[in-house]
Amino acid sequence: MSRDISNSSLDSYANGFKNSNKLNNLLEAKSEQSLGAINSNSHRNQYANSQENSYFNESGLNGSGLNNTLNNTLNNVLSNAPKIDGNPDEINPIILEKLLLNIPQISKNYQLGSKLLMPPWREIARSWLMSFAKNKSQKRQLIAPIGVSNKGDMNIDLVKNGPHALVAGTTGSGKSILLTTWCLALAFRYPPSALRFVFMDFKGGATFDALAKIPHSIGNVGDLDLHHATRALRGLEKELDRRERLVAEQECHDITQVKPYQPSIVIVIDEFHALKDQLPHYMNRLIRIASVGRSLGMHIIACTQNPLGQVNADMKANISINLCLRVRDALQSHELLGSSCAAYINPQSLGGAYCNLGEGITAVRCSEIANTSTLIEGINLAGKFYHYNQAEQLFSKPLPSLVTVKQAEKYSKFDANDKTSNRIHKNNDITIGLLDDGIRLYAATLPLNIGNIAIIGTQGRGKTNILRLIDNLLKEDIADGENREENTNHPYIVDNADALVNPLNNNPDAIYFQEQLSSSNTVIFSVKTAHRLRLPDQAPVRIIFPTGDAGTDTMLGIPSEIQQSLTPQDYHTPGRAVLIYPGHAYLLQLIYFENT
Repeated sequence: MSRDISNSSLDSYANGFKNSNKLNNLLEAKSEQSLGAINSNSHRNQYANSQENSYFNESGLNGSGLNNTLNNTLNNVLSNAPKIDGNPDEINPIILEKLLLNIPQISKNYQLGSKLLMPPWREIARSWLMSFAKNKSQKRQLIAPIGVSNKGDMNIDLVKNGPHALVAGTTGSGKSILLTTWCLALAFRYPPSALRFVFMDFKGGATFDALAKIPHSIGNVGDLDLHHATRALRGLEKELDRRERLVAEQECHDITQVKPYQPSIVIVIDEFHALKDQLPHYMNRLIRIASVGRSLGMHIIACTQNPLGQVNADMKANISINLCLRVRDALQSHELLGSSCAAYINPQSLGGAYCNLGEGITAVRCSEIANTSTLIEGINLAGKFYHYNQAEQLFSKPLPSLVTVKQAEKYSKFDANDKTSNRIHKNNDITIGLLDDGIRLYAATLPLNIGNIAIIGTQGRGKTNILRLIDNLLKEDIADGENREENTNHPYIVDNADALVNPLNNNPDAIYFQEQLSSSNTVIFSVKTAHRLRLPDQAPVRIIFPTGDAGTDTMLGIPSEIQQSLTPQDYHTPGRAVLIYPGHAYLLQLIYFENT
């Protein structure tokens, strides 16, 4: 099977002559002998002359000038066909570890030729040191070997050749292997301070689970949870905005000039077509990253089985790395490469591909990894040597349905007021659960120095549970000698206060309760409904269990944005509530308190 001339040239030519079976037979020729005959002017003229009369006799048209048209069309098509260098079926694969060790110094502990090749962590540490110093002193690079061509190592630089890449291949062609190889090759070359990864897998597999453990990873979506995916896309957009602000504030040309140094972010998406189909309204976020990512150090590697019609024209205009493994039909190959050559890769050539970087098509045999787990272990050991902890995650999974005290303590505290004048003092709050800002989860803290706190919701939602938790936490603070501000006394806590908030109730308890509401002391109370409360005057801080009724929830202060994000399950999950205080509202999952 010849791959020296693009079959797409013949496909394009045939579209203009669909009515002629004889011409279609000519243009469907795939063998080297047939293509050579067409390429020869003498054979081309001879064929045109011999077919002219029969073609027009069948169609009833005047046959004058067909040979000139055929000559001109074939000359134009064949001259514009992309050049193809090599055949992936004829390239012997080389494992990634051997390619990565193509550096001046090799550890004596490394045994070439062994079955399981594991680059020592010292080699990775040395590689990080060299590449980071080079990136800071020279133009930034993200270059790594993904395999071999007939000319040697096949290196791709996401900065120079990119900024973005599109990978295509049918099931079993080696897409997942290629993505793993590419990511680990980059992680071998560049430290977490220079490179970060975001992984998104929409086929429900575990392609990136192992990669998510390296210190470069700042997010992994691999559970087919669309809520998780939307959080990831919002997180990426937020990071893009942050980088744009840094560049603007420091009056820089691009992110490479910003101080302190900002690492590059590579967003790896497997089954890109599934993301497009399931979250079409979020595609604008990826298109925006594709448009401005080069100057902000954000790169996309998108992988799909069917590239035809899956990539927006605006996004495609910014993708200059096209890598096509074996695909099922010529149109898919042509969409990515401008040639149908990838449709004829031998199915036995796992990792066989064609790469188009804008200067012609190169045959590639993608490398496999001898031992993924040991390579990842080496990367993690190098990270520990340089004291790289796991990078702060760009986004997190949605709220869990159950939160314990120990789980909440693992998260950093959320401080939405760090840029406002009424900053909440850290000694005047207690952790009551996990807070969700739509992108990440934080330890939810309840402010005690703003005013009264109302817990509003129907029976069985968790009102009494949270009151017991608050009471227990406050008692622990007193026992531990926690220093709170002098004007903060132990709050007055009341459960089921519906009757007490009635202004017409003359019961001594009701009178005392309403006096406390008007005093400087903090009152924490629960009610089923808020129709007798003056909100927000009597309770500037509220924990509200949503009802599902838009009018009621709006009256209680729940913003429409949060209402629209709630699922039917949220209305039936015990402890799922909304925390509201002046200027802020967040979804949260309250801690389940077990009084032992």
